[in-house]
Amino acid sequence: MFLKKVKGGSPNRPRWYLQLAVSVRGPKGPRHKTLCTLGRYEELVNSGELKRLAQRITQFTDDALLVDLAKENLLASRLLGSILGIEKALRDLQLDRKLEKIAQERKIRFDLVKVVKLMLLQRIVAPGSKLSLLQWRKRLYNHEAYEGIEAQHLYRAMDVLLEEKEKLKEQVYKAQLELFPPSLNVVFYDLTTLYFESEKEDELRRFGFSKDHKHDRVQVVLGLVLSEEGLPLDYEVFAGDTFEGKTVIGMVERLRERFAIRKVILVGDRGLVSEALLKRLEEMGCGYVVGARIKQLPEKLKEQILEERGWEKLTEDLAVKELEGKGRRLVVYRSRELQEYERQKRAEVVEWLKEQLEKNPKRLLSQKGYRKYLVIEGVKMELDLAAIQREERLDGIFGFWCSREGVSKEQAYQVYQELWQIEEAFRSMKSHLKIRPVYHYKPQRVKAHILICYLAFCVMRVLERRLQEAGIGMSLQRALSELEKVSCVEIETPKGLVKVRTRIEGTTYELFRALHIKIPPVLLPQSSA
Repeated sequence: MFLKKVKGGSPNRPRWYLQLAVSVRGPKGPRHKTLCTLGRYEELVNSGELKRLAQRITQFTDDALLVDLAKENLLASRLLGSILGIEKALRDLQLDRKLEKIAQERKIRFDLVKVVKLMLLQRIVAPGSKLSLLQWRKRLYNHEAYEGIEAQHLYRAMDVLLEEKEKLKEQVYKAQLELFPPSLNVVFYDLTTLYFESEKEDELRRFGFSKDHKHDRVQVVLGLVLSEEGLPLDYEVFAGDTFEGKTVIGMVERLRERFAIRKVILVGDRGLVSEALLKRLEEMGCGYVVGARIKQLPEKLKEQILEERGWEKLTEDLAVKELEGKGRRLVVYRSRELQEYERQKRAEVVEWLKEQLEKNPKRLLSQKGYRKYLVIEGVKMELDLAAIQREERLDGIFGFWCSREGVSKEQAYQVYQELWQIEEAFRSMKSHLKIRPVYHYKPQRVKAHILICYLAFCVMRVLERRLQEAGIGMSLQRALSELEKVSCVEIETPKGLVKVRTRIEGTTYELFRALHIKIPPVLLPQSSA
């Protein structure tokens, strides 16, 4: 059944009529059968009868809308595609179920699931303060579902999260095991520092060695454990003055006790190394590959490294050698490319030092990093050529302390190279998730904020693994940006407010499939979180 416009009247005075017709099939094929004539077209339009008729027709169907272009009916465009992707990852980790159980056990009266979900959504899409979240939620396609949330609910939820931290970490760990079974033979552990715009110390925020070079600010230390595939296994927050090496044994014991990881190879950087630490790891039967400070080794051991005997060629550029040092296994590597690079950089430094010695030698007194190349006697200052030559002998050589079992000398470098994953994880937390600045000062709230960032990071890792499995070579940040092109448009109609989605095609369609997002209908259902 359809409307058709037909011509009538005389050739000199034509008139147009609107008829209701239906297509029927007769002996000679299909033809149009007129059911009735509604009237003259111009009169129906000018009187508004045609518009009223259209409105009445749409009242009898759920999937048809009438939009009056003469009015401003398009009210807002809200986030849809990126939010659907994050919500799917949250369900994959079963965080919603865990939070529901926690809320029931603790008899929490506000909607804990919605509050935590809202904080995680903001942290991934548009990180900001907790108070700014109350304004940001209006950008969501289902913003009505979060309208009842107040600032007090955010802070109360943070307190609950921190008290249930171990349960939540265990939940995401187990969920990841089911989604992407990792290899737990090798785990990567490293620490970073998070500084505060403050000089006031407390039990958590302390002055210490800052990896952000903010030595005049208080800080906390964050330790993170990743699997060989880059999946987060655990984390912990330490006081800002904590020595890196002191955190390792506790973390290994946690992995063993809580996650039933019995035999692991710990991979860490040079800051983790101490004699007591390596001895304790050996007593625990834990393998390790940790960076060695070659230039700080005893002179006798350096001479053994420099001997040509014992070097084995791995590649055109790389050679390997295994030695005994301090009663432990030391695996060293020699790279010609690295040697050339280090010598070039030192030559540039030496030239700069020569210029400064002539122009402004006093300036060098404050440059601690260059003092190793200088001889300073009273007011006299000159280049230490002997020190430069000693350092030059070790150019291109680097190495690792390795356990006697678990990692071959050929594998040690390859395993250590994968440590970049944890460095990338810290960059992601600091840049994408904006883990700092921290808008909290109480130690418990600071810890709760870091827990929210950790959970958000786990969600991001699920999305990234989905992209990798689908062979989509784009960063998560770009993928979320592409998904934001799929938006929810709110339209005012005679039926009331309705929501429709924009088109899903091309790259966005591929992303929906890769992230296992169910494509919603064009006419979106009523909001729910």
